[in-house]
Amino acid sequence: MAVTTATPLVAARAALRAGRPAEALAALDTPWFLRFPTAEVLLLRADALRALDLPEAEAAYQAVLAVSPREASAMMGLGAIARTKGDAEAALAAFEGAHAAVPRNLRPLDALMREYRDAQRWADAEAKAEAALDIAPGHLLALMIKGQAARARGDSSAAIAAFQAANAAAPTDLKALDSLMREARDARSWDVADAAADAALALAPEHLLALMMKGHAAHGRRDRAAALAAYEAAHQAAPRELRPLEALIRDHREAERWTQLQTVTAAALAVAPNHPPALLALAHMHRHLGAQQTAIEVLRPIADTRAARLEFAQLLLDLGEDEARAEARTLLTNHPDRRRALRLLGRAALDRGAFAEARADFEAVQEPDLATILALALLAWREGRPDDAQIHIAAAEAMAPDDARPIELQARLARDAERHADAVDLFRAALARNPSSADALLGLPAVLASTGAFDEAAAATDHAEAILGAWPRIALLRAAALRRRGHWPQALEVARAACIGEQPPLNLIIERTRLELMLAGPEAATAALDTARPNTPKDRCDILLHRALILEEGWDYDGAGALFAEGAALVPRHAELRLNAARNALIRLDADGAREHLGATMEVRAAPRRQAGRSSNISQTHAGQILDEISLDPQLLADLQRIRRLPPAERIVPLGIEIDANPDSTAAAMQLLVAHRAAGPLDQPVAVDGAVIPRRICQFWTESDPPPDVLALMASWARHHPGAAITRFDDETARAFLQARFAPVITSAFDAAREPAMRADVFRLAWL
Repeated sequence: MAVTTATPLVAARAALRAGRPAEALAALDTPWFLRFPTAEVLLLRADALRALDLPEAEAAYQAVLAVSPREASAMMGLGAIARTKGDAEAALAAFEGAHAAVPRNLRPLDALMREYRDAQRWADAEAKAEAALDIAPGHLLALMIKGQAARARGDSSAAIAAFQAANAAAPTDLKALDSLMREARDARSWDVADAAADAALALAPEHLLALMMKGHAAHGRRDRAAALAAYEAAHQAAPRELRPLEALIRDHREAERWTQLQTVTAAALAVAPNHPPALLALAHMHRHLGAQQTAIEVLRPIADTRAARLEFAQLLLDLGEDEARAEARTLLTNHPDRRRALRLLGRAALDRGAFAEARADFEAVQEPDLATILALALLAWREGRPDDAQIHIAAAEAMAPDDARPIELQARLARDAERHADAVDLFRAALARNPSSADALLGLPAVLASTGAFDEAAAATDHAEAILGAWPRIALLRAAALRRRGHWPQALEVARAACIGEQPPLNLIIERTRLELMLAGPEAATAALDTARPNTPKDRCDILLHRALILEEGWDYDGAGALFAEGAALVPRHAELRLNAARNALIRLDADGAREHLGATMEVRAAPRRQAGRSSNISQTHAGQILDEISLDPQLLADLQRIRRLPPAERIVPLGIEIDANPDSTAAAMQLLVAHRAAGPLDQPVAVDGAVIPRRICQFWTESDPPPDVLALMASWARHHPGAAITRFDDETARAFLQARFAPVITSAFDAAREPAMRADVFRLAWL
């Protein structure tokens, strides 16, 4: 009898396990079933109905519970049906009931962990995971749930530990390794991420996430070569996958490897035409190379997308043209991120000196963020309101007490005001908050060099390079520091080397141009400057400034003046250009132009001068005093202007007459020197019988053995002044000279001078 009654049950169970629920149901739905409606038989039938997704399944499970109220499997079935219907609360109730019925069984706990995880009820999910681990300490799902719960509450260390335990429990399970890699990446635990990636690749050599993670870990450690190799391997493993291409695009863009960037963007666009990261990177490349209009055309197909709209608007604003600015404003008016859009418009207005427009944009930002508050601080500084600038910086500090950016801005403003010691302290404070801040890492050595602390500056530059890599800006720091020390040939060598290869940044080209002009002459300086690719109105203004300086080197002050005027019209608040334009106007005896340029310079420098306790009145500057002098005698000024219109050689005699009549006139003396220089007589001194100025040259260097570049400069004096007696002094011989010829107070002044240049000044006066 037992064998006969068991046969349909065995057949149904076998069919259900084999995935044939209809066959199982057919075996059960017979007269035999009506004779043996036990809980086991009812449960098997309910499972078959659920497997067939038939609505009668729920009632069938209820029938099981009517016979056996603590039947956990029936509760699990009801929970599964409730989950399918989307009734999370009913599912949880059923699974909790099953767990209560069989507390040491893992099936209800597994279902509960998944259900609580999906509902993001992490505390409940973690409690069930702990219960499961009490039963089975290496239970994979429980360990994964613990890691996910820790990640959800922001506890990276606990999440990593849980995922590592999951990997130890199931070393061949890639899901545990995937979770471990992602968590380690987010926590910037690059060694953990790298090790997990290696473990995944040992299981699956072309596992895309692991190859990408090798790249992320190398990138995080600033090992650019290893990062590129890993991303390239990921691309080779999945050529149609965009993630490796996007990583390669980012790295090539950051490192300014334009040839490689074009290759990977082409690959990305072949997979996805108009792919935003690829088009954005191409536009960035063209912008960097000075092809602004090409960059705009590259981005125009996606200009109105959220990904590209801000950068496209920035390109339009950089053109500096009224029509382009109007298009940018229209494009940004309804941008979803209104705060960023207004800040972009305000910053563009601030850069071109349209302060009222900038203020209107910044103040229109509702609930301003840190970047907007700092922009308002910079605006206040540029407008000559240093106290208001500090109020905004204090507000930024209160908003983000651990952020380095407010301190970085304070450091830049202190440097602007020539409070170099404060700037050094502030940059160091910024680095204490963010040790990898590029602004602070590069700002600190620059301000140290400007104070003459060259050894400290060199150490700070080396530290910056160790963190940031061999950026062109690092080479710029080294070249500028060498120039400040007077090591001009060495500085030029550094600048030239840094300009080889991909398009160098404009500020590095400018530094090289200055050095070429000092050492190699106008032609070499022009060739260096011709490699520049301007992007913004300020870039174009910087280039105009240095083209004007090159013209001045050839005594073409009128041509230089025209370039200064063009630059001032382009960027009215360019302080360096305005100051040089004022000097140029004084040489050209253009009093009105000099006054205008000096006034603009003082307006731009109002805040730093006020902070330094200096007047912003133009008469309190050296150039302003010369301007006042040449303006005192309108008739003399008119006569000098008339003479200046003559060719240089023809000016010399009438200028000598004017000097005889006006021996105290700085303007007349200045014009005579310029005329002599432009006409050529001063290019090679001519010996004059009975000259009252001895042909003796004194040279000073602090050490007895000057560096090679200084020796080269010293030797040039002998070449240009054959027959002159040349005596070189160092600290020791200069001190002996002073002690033998002057009162002790002079030697004391020499010894008290902190900087070599200061000691040289004291000694020069004494020797003369």
